[in-house]
Amino acid sequence: MTAIEIHGALTLSKSEWRDDWYVIERRDHDGRMWIQPTEYGSSLMCSASISDADVEGTADQMALIAMAIERRCSFSAKRCEVRVDGDKVYFCSPRNSTRDAVVPLAVADALAREIMAVLGGMNPSAEWHKAADAAIASVAVKEGR
Repeated sequence: MTAIEIHGALTLSKSEWRDDWYVIERRDHDGRMWIQPTEYGSSLMCSASISDADVEGTADQMALIAMAIERRCSFSAKRCEVRVDGDKVYFCSPRNSTRDAVVPLAVADALAREIMAVLGGMNPSAEWHKAADAAIASVAVKEGR
């Protein structure tokens, strides 16, 4: 399937129902929700979503997404993934998406800056940075980089 092209800005939203949980969404949307028929039944859709499933995860996972964007590589976890390919950046939920979202690199760069600003109070340790480097490197190895 083709990717969902997004031309507007993205934002990081904190979950209202779960601690330490964030969602990458469209910054500008009308707040609509609807039921979309799918080949597996139906799915609840929201105009804020960037894909056909939420791209979501913990603060650590969102920070890793920001780092992958900044380093022009990839990162993947159960419900959030980012892949930089030239001047385009792809987002999805490996668990739930059937279509990726694709944005221009400049949009992804702005999101990465926002993620780090929002999560800036985390002050990750040197140990966390070492684990982050290893996580990003393992994805790069799987991709043959």
